[in-house]
Amino acid sequence: MWRRNVSVSWLLLTLVLVACSNATPTPPPVEALRQRGGALARAAYDVTITSFDGTPIAATVFQPALARGQRAPLVLHGHGFGGSRSKDLRSDAATDTTVRAALKAWQRGMFVITFDQRGFGESGGSVKVMDPDFEGRDVRAILDWAEANLGPYLRYREGDPLVGALGYSYGGGFQLIGSALDGRFDAIVPSGTWFDLRYSLNPGGVPKSLWIDLLFAGGLVGSRGRLDPFIPEAFLSALALKRVPEPVLERVYRNSLASFCDNLEGRQVPRVAAFLVQGVNDTLFNLNEAARQAACLRRAGNDVRLLVQGGGHQLPVLQDASVSGIKSTVVCGGRRLDTAELMVSFLQEKLLGRRGLAVPQLCVTQNDASGVLLKEIPVGGVSRTVPTTTLTNGPLVEGTLTLLRRLSPSRLEALLRHLPADASLRVARAVAGLGAPETLARDVPNLLALLSYEERAELTTAYRFVPLELVEAPRALVGLPTAELRLEGAPNPEAPIVLVGLGRRNARGRVELVNDQLAPLRGLGDHTLELVGVSAQLSAGDELGLLVFTFHPQYATSYTLLPTPVTVSGRVSLPLYGAK
Repeated sequence: MWRRNVSVSWLLLTLVLVACSNATPTPPPVEALRQRGGALARAAYDVTITSFDGTPIAATVFQPALARGQRAPLVLHGHGFGGSRSKDLRSDAATDTTVRAALKAWQRGMFVITFDQRGFGESGGSVKVMDPDFEGRDVRAILDWAEANLGPYLRYREGDPLVGALGYSYGGGFQLIGSALDGRFDAIVPSGTWFDLRYSLNPGGVPKSLWIDLLFAGGLVGSRGRLDPFIPEAFLSALALKRVPEPVLERVYRNSLASFCDNLEGRQVPRVAAFLVQGVNDTLFNLNEAARQAACLRRAGNDVRLLVQGGGHQLPVLQDASVSGIKSTVVCGGRRLDTAELMVSFLQEKLLGRRGLAVPQLCVTQNDASGVLLKEIPVGGVSRTVPTTTLTNGPLVEGTLTLLRRLSPSRLEALLRHLPADASLRVARAVAGLGAPETLARDVPNLLALLSYEERAELTTAYRFVPLELVEAPRALVGLPTAELRLEGAPNPEAPIVLVGLGRRNARGRVELVNDQLAPLRGLGDHTLELVGVSAQLSAGDELGLLVFTFHPQYATSYTLLPTPVTVSGRVSLPLYGAK
């Protein structure tokens, strides 16, 4: 989810707070603050804030240069899952667009507070994954501390301090939860974050097993083992049972903006201006999540802008790491724009009433050189029939074994050397036909980790490309495709799992999964759903189709074990944009 400046590997998530009337503020180590009204020099210093339950929250205050009597807004910045706060905005700005925006905010006269989320970095407590009753109250405690200690220098409107926020992934999650709990937020810029963690981690009832593995590993390392018990429970269940337990799903739903949009137990949608930034290639928090965030916040009367760009959370090896995170620049309506400048311009507009770059209502980029300006995200579009297509559900074990048998003896020997002795013997016997294929099941995750990108790609070639639309002239594919699909097949004690996404076959016959996005279907019967949102430039001669998989590494352990034939049929609606 989520780490600031930390590559996700195989996993696969003291100054005292014055919260009470009898508490005494501990002054920051800057003499001018004690003078209550004197000029301030630009400075940065670490503080420790005590949260509602006594948990220490480590933070760094970036204090702007202010003339006597001048006041400034406050901006909070949060880090990603498994990461820690930025203590040096200048050095971290080179690799994190949201930190670069925070640096710009500080240089332009705003207070910036970066902080370690509960359970990470130098903060105490255990990781609850943005629980409103814990991480949410930590955010409130930070604002309380700021008012108590920085109050004479904070800019106010109608009795409340002017507060903004920045952050990517987990650092976007705190903004949505924090602003829902505390009305002091005026403008937020959540980037690459979730709307509903049930959908993020378990779409269609199928665990995103690789992402769950990676998040668990990254969170375990980043928190030094301080994870709430429900997190390993979710990991182990997804790995072993191919299901996430209902109590876990209920809990992560409560930790999502979706629960506030649904008015769960009287919860209310935040009243806050929002500039959402999401990656169309993000296979963890996809475009659909940002579309749902925007719709919910707009229904509550908020000013909402949305930038859809080419970055996002990328799976190591399976996706292009060069487009991970947030793009530093984007093209919208023919203009190249600096993304961090857009972020800080939005904060300036809402917190200072100062115009900077015009932040578009909705910009969706197709690549580094093109992006369209829209009023809303297209949903559905040109309807096309999916003719009945039959394929065989089957175990990953068989596919892995087939691949191993195709390898050269030297390559196979190299793989076996990297396995534990007992695993190496099991694999060698299975490849030689001396052991049952199912004995490989426990070794598949380790084998996948050792395979090259090209070798892994072979495991995903067991797909069917079902043609839907021939592109006759250049145009774009922009929005949320929809589908009405039927899965049919013989009775199976397992609910068959099929993965679908839009594919593009170019004039040379090369097929690619558009934006790397897949939607799972679980169980026989009818499925009506939004496919994952896409944005791509199409060329004349391209052919769009439905790609159907029975296994894909994104869902590494979420597959049907028993080999059975299934048929797929129905309709898909394509959000095609521009002249035909």
